[in-house]
Amino acid sequence: MAELSPRSLDRSAVLAALYNGASPGGAESLGWLERQQDFDYLQGRCLKVDLSSETLDPWLYDRQYGEGAAGRVLAHLTAELRVGVDDPHGPDPPTSRG
Repeated sequence: MAELSPRSLDRSAVLAALYNGASPGGAESLGWLERQQDFDYLQGRCLKVDLSSETLDPWLYDRQYGEGAAGRVLAHLTAELRVGVDDPHGPDPPTSRG
């Protein structure tokens, strides 16, 4: 399995995306990266990732969640982050009712 290169992504966003990909649930803001960058389990979710370098070895994460799981999680995160980049005006503002 080839290493992934999430270097252009914010590490806290990568950690949150992998965490959320490990088990159903909503996005969480995690302050864990201030204390460590190598994760076996995080709040009961198996991650098995080391975010301390420019590359990410997905082998153990994929072993737990299926081949290509880490890559899919990072691809989804990259797509979410590009939504505002691809559209210089950003998302449509909410309409007010009243």
